[in-house]
Amino acid sequence: MSVPRNIIEGNEHKTPRERARFFGYALASVSEAEGHIQTALDLEMISERDFDFLVAQVVSVRKMLYGLLKGGEGS
Repeated sequence: MSVPRNIIEGNEHKTPRERARFFGYALASVSEAEGHIQTALDLEMISERDFDFLVAQVVSVRKMLYGLLKGGEGS
């Protein structure tokens, strides 16, 4: 939940620097989620198949966030 909320909050800021700060928070939250996914696998709470699917989603979201960060550099 914190990833989309940080993106929304970041978009409310007027300066690229402030937007980037919140997009950075979103990236940190994505990394935290990835850690939880790894822990769930390690504790055998999810299957390898579910792990692979979820990590692919993490990678996708991370790429989108880097795109938002890069797009805000020239603004």
